[in-house]
Amino acid sequence: DKLGPVVTNNDITNFFSDGSYLGDSEANALFNTFSDMKSLEDLKISYDNYDVGDDSDNDLDDDIMARCIPSLAACTCMQRLILKDMRMSSKSSAALSAIFPHMAGLQELDL
Repeated sequence: DKLGPVVTNNDITNFFSDGSYLGDSEANALFNTFSDMKSLEDLKISYDNYDVGDDSDNDLDDDIMARCIPSLAACTCMQRLILKDMRMSSKSSAALSAIFPHMAGLQELDL
């Protein structure tokens, strides 16, 4: 976890990543950090599929997001969740619906 030491045991309440490229390993590393961010209230991530060559197997997709989303269940203080252009579909939507009971204070959701 590259970000783990930075965010572990910190009271980070806002996390923004705008226009980032996320492949499989990047998304896993990023979302794994959220399992330690219990105070997170506001999360905004937008995905940008830069031209990364012919390695399209690593591009973000519904399966990757479905594996990553459960880590957000630890973010019980979440009030605003924005996941833009994350290539989410039925599997990731099901994963989201499973974590919503942990986010009783969620006021805004933007997909």
